[in-house]
Amino acid sequence: MGLWQGTRVRMQEPTIISSDDTIQDFDSHIKVSAGPGAGKTTWLVGHILHVVRSSKRLHKAAKIVCISYTNAASEAIRSKLGECADIVETSTIHSFLFSNVVRPYLHMLKNEKGQCLVAHSLVKNHYEPNPTYGRVNTWLTEVKARNKAAVNNSTAYAYIKKALWQRQGDGTWKYAPIKWTSKPKYMPTTKLHIYKELLWKKGTIEHDDVLYFAYLILEKYPHLAEHLGARFPYIYIDEFQDTDPRQTQILKWIAEAGNSYVGVIGDSEQAIYGFCGARREDFTGFELPETREYTIADNWRSTDNIIAVLNNARTDGIQQKGLRKTEGSEVEVLVGEISKAYEQIKDKNHVMLARSNEMADLLRTKDFAKQNTKDPWSELETIDLDRFLFIKAILEAFMLLKSGRPGSAVRKYLDGFRVRKGHSNVLTNAPYITDTTKRALALTFLYRLQTKHASLCSKPFLETYNELGEQVAELLLGTILKRITRGKIQDYAQKFTLQQLLDTVNMVDDTRDAKTIHKAKGAEFETVLIALPNEEDADRILMPKVIQHADAGESEEQRIAYVGISRARDNLFISVPTLSREKRKTIEDKKLPIQIVDL
Repeated sequence: MGLWQGTRVRMQEPTIISSDDTIQDFDSHIKVSAGPGAGKTTWLVGHILHVVRSSKRLHKAAKIVCISYTNAASEAIRSKLGECADIVETSTIHSFLFSNVVRPYLHMLKNEKGQCLVAHSLVKNHYEPNPTYGRVNTWLTEVKARNKAAVNNSTAYAYIKKALWQRQGDGTWKYAPIKWTSKPKYMPTTKLHIYKELLWKKGTIEHDDVLYFAYLILEKYPHLAEHLGARFPYIYIDEFQDTDPRQTQILKWIAEAGNSYVGVIGDSEQAIYGFCGARREDFTGFELPETREYTIADNWRSTDNIIAVLNNARTDGIQQKGLRKTEGSEVEVLVGEISKAYEQIKDKNHVMLARSNEMADLLRTKDFAKQNTKDPWSELETIDLDRFLFIKAILEAFMLLKSGRPGSAVRKYLDGFRVRKGHSNVLTNAPYITDTTKRALALTFLYRLQTKHASLCSKPFLETYNELGEQVAELLLGTILKRITRGKIQDYAQKFTLQQLLDTVNMVDDTRDAKTIHKAKGAEFETVLIALPNEEDADRILMPKVIQHADAGESEEQRIAYVGISRARDNLFISVPTLSREKRKTIEDKKLPIQIVDL
């Protein structure tokens, strides 16, 4: 007899709790809704500690698992668990499924010929999508499309990077981007699954493959869900509004196997990852038998004036109450050029947020006159993909080092700098490059950048590249960093400085003072300037509408704007180039604590 004995009950209204409340009946499925600044992480850590100390279902072979959306969030939760961390596995959903489902059971998946779907003995880890020239070329040759056009097309790489495994209504699977994405005419997208199969033959699986394989394994071998439930009697998932249907189904299978209680924590107004396949409905409609629902309506983060603007922007009925008991400054709408808006906040401890990477780069470089400058990284990717991967791995790792995360910096380098058959297309005359060698390179490069950054940052990147070449020669005798001597790559390396590349490198865990709203999610800052490209975007914050389900795209854009303004603790500035007389009057009629400032 499992955990499902009893009547299926759905609570009519969620129970209101605060972030320091303890749920005594932890042997049940729970769903917790909480807005920004509500102390979700504090509550979750406290709840887990309570379960660890009180439950009789935990032992060395039966642990709690706490799943977070990012590695940074997972690390933060683990650090707060203290001595109880040994009985709690903190992880992202991909790492959890890879370690506990895919890696141990991948050999059980066979194709129609009875052969293993993946060369499982070669699988060591899972990676970000990396459609290199060689991989795309091999695939096009395999499907007899190679001679139709040149392969070196960044559009092809971008298309493949955005592709995800999607379950169709008839039970089949399709590998393609969730939303429309441009592609080269020669690209045989109906045969894109063959591109993946060629990777699998070499033991290479990517992040999205982990979800795909975990789904296939648990669907075909449902008894494994019972085993997982026994190993993890309590499964808690933070930021559940960012979960996609595959993840939701996997968690339900584990819960329905009868050995595990599942808790989901999230905020439907912060569901902003639709482009990755996440669905807000997976959280709002999440239901298991006898699920207990709770709401945390507190806000410990922001001033009362900011909370008033946040409450105005919500569309789900939750109205937060501030616990800081601080009125704070009015929210300022800065009307005019973004350069003038920056002047208003530059002396404050600020972070600037934007909807797009391009706008975030502009805010970071402060070069407001060059709004149409080509992204240096997309240019490098087009010129030399191998050098792009090599340089991006180093510089992204360096930014993590600067933010005080040396361990994450080394891991980022090791994940980003991949080699083929022990050799890199960037390093020549190289001996076999082991993981130990790569780690040594990472530490050497990072140390060199740290000590020489001040002298190199404003010089052409070519000088930095030459510095790294000298380090390679000293560390690995006979090995040469492929020289930049002529052509487009030389022009590129002389045109851009090290600092320009550091300012614009696309990072998952971005700690810089200007970033996209997506990369600020989960964080909070003393002062926030959110840069809006036009006055219609301000409507989503100041005059929100309840968007019908049919307009899912606009609904998500509204939530993205909400996430942006909810990062602010003390000061919130909204920059917009223009604001019509009609909109000004509507804002004033709302009588919100908003001051309109013409720059």
